[in-house]
Amino acid sequence: MLSHPALTGEQQAQTFIDVCGDKLNAGGKNLISVLAENKRIPLLPQILEQFEHLKAELEKSVDVEIISAFEVSDETKQKLTQALKAKLEKEVTVTTTVDPTLIGGAIIRAGDLVVDGTVTGKLAKLAEAMNS
Repeated sequence: MLSHPALTGEQQAQTFIDVCGDKLNAGGKNLISVLAENKRIPLLPQILEQFEHLKAELEKSVDVEIISAFEVSDETKQKLTQALKAKLEKEVTVTTTVDPTLIGGAIIRAGDLVVDGTVTGKLAKLAEAMNS
């Protein structure tokens, strides 16, 4: 509805503010009004992404995702958390996901850093090396 061309900027802002209800403070309402006035409401997802990136940098924290072929034990998760904390020099929040298609090993994603230690990844590297 917010992208409907017949709505004015003021109507877009009011619709968004009405949907959010009490979740928006005066600053948030003002931000939405300014974005709507300048036809920039569609940029909200990118603004959120940039805000969260800057907040994480300020707080020196990073969200890490570990995707493994099997469930990661609590002990292994703790060891990985400590190792990543030391390497990245940031507070680390770890989430784990199981992907049985990986055969074995794990993929670790921490912001722009991606470590592929999966059997599938190693086989792909081997195949690439053999084809070169």
